[in-house]
Amino acid sequence: MDVTGISDSLKALLLLCGNFGEGEASAAPPLSPGEYHRLAAALETQGVPLSDLAAGTALPDHLPPGGNRERLGQLLARGAALAFTVERWTNKGLWILGHTEADYPPRLRDRLESQAPPLLYGCGEVRLLYGGGLAVAGSRRVDEEGGRFAEEAARAAARQGMTVIHGEARGVDQRASRAALGEGGTVVGVPADSLLRIALRPEVRDALREGRMALAGPYHPEAGFTIGGAMGRNKVIYALSDFALVVSAEFEKGGTWGGAVEELRRERSVPVFVRAEEPVPRGNRELLQRGALPFPAQPWDRPLAELLTSAARARNPRLPLQDDLFAGNGAGGDDSE
Repeated sequence: MDVTGISDSLKALLLLCGNFGEGEASAAPPLSPGEYHRLAAALETQGVPLSDLAAGTALPDHLPPGGNRERLGQLLARGAALAFTVERWTNKGLWILGHTEADYPPRLRDRLESQAPPLLYGCGEVRLLYGGGLAVAGSRRVDEEGGRFAEEAARAAARQGMTVIHGEARGVDQRASRAALGEGGTVVGVPADSLLRIALRPEVRDALREGRMALAGPYHPEAGFTIGGAMGRNKVIYALSDFALVVSAEFEKGGTWGGAVEELRRERSVPVFVRAEEPVPRGNRELLQRGALPFPAQPWDRPLAELLTSAARARNPRLPLQDDLFAGNGAGGDDSE
């Protein structure tokens, strides 16, 4: 992705919202998703295309509340850092999807709305971001029974053509990923940190090369771990999915709990299922009290997608039928539900 080969709107997004690493000279912090969406709305109201900002056009007369003209000017002046960084990322096989671009995953735009990340960095098979699937989440310190359950659910999903989507953390995430890949399935990993480092793991590198995996995330591809980054990553995992399975959650503690609770509160949430057969952690039981659904008990006598759709629609008859859940998965297509 040579910087000369990307659109002006993507250049503007990178300048406004991108982080170009520790060596960057600009002291202005990049725009958060909320700040970007407010600016984009102000530009649209005034008839100013985002692409004009990359071309050096002056900022519009009216900025959104909190908009700082000096800060925006500093961010838009980072052209040299942008060119250097994009070339470096391109040489490592990275791609970048911008919120304004046609290939940005419609699920993120439609479900997250003003919380949708302006930028998505990744590597591997982009098409996997459009097809939905089963999100699998759980503790890094999962017990053996929970780990086996995650693997069995991931294998079943893989056999039935459902992509397994996870956060690339130790424990449940990596066990589910390996099980799905071992079954010949496809996987999307949404790491909270160090995307490029994760891409170098042997099993990940092989799956990326074979077109059976994508890594994608809303943060600088070499960023370190932060709690805020983990929570922001959780939004992306859920939004890319048709269903979510929480294998093991600690009560009121950790990213698995926080991500599930946040999704259950979301107006356009995906159906959140929880491993419910005892013994399970207290967090699992508490999530059921907050509106999560029990994951169907084994043996699974029908495809998981059918079982999960039936269970979700029994709770909420207004949910779309299974065929609708898997419709409109083409790149850039309309995936509204």
